[in-house]
Amino acid sequence: MRVLLCIPPLAAVVAGFIDAGFWLAVPVAMIPLFAAILDEVRFTKDELLIRGLFKSARLARQDVDHARFDYRPLGAFLEIYRRDGQVVRFQRVPKMTSSELSGDPPPPDSLAYKITKWAQTGELPEG
Repeated sequence: MRVLLCIPPLAAVVAGFIDAGFWLAVPVAMIPLFAAILDEVRFTKDELLIRGLFKSARLARQDVDHARFDYRPLGAFLEIYRRDGQVVRFQRVPKMTSSELSGDPPPPDSLAYKITKWAQTGELPEG
């Protein structure tokens, strides 16, 4: 997937050689590539690290209650519910085959399922 995100920046560079006015398109075309490179979810035994282009968070396992995907007016979000009642939201999209946004429970390969299971059991998810 990240390889496919290299196509728009390369196309913008080629267009820049054709017409000098297109050089302004190069930084704009790089945004999805940078977003994909910086996008990370990492589990440790005691901590969850979520990093995105504009937002990142480090959450202790004892603070996380559960996670789920929800649809908001600005898109799909991964919502991580903390035990103190706060909700941390990250703009993430569930897998295309998932029906989580329509209210179904998350399947075992879902990020929301992995976060919830990790928070409840402390087991590090695979993959």
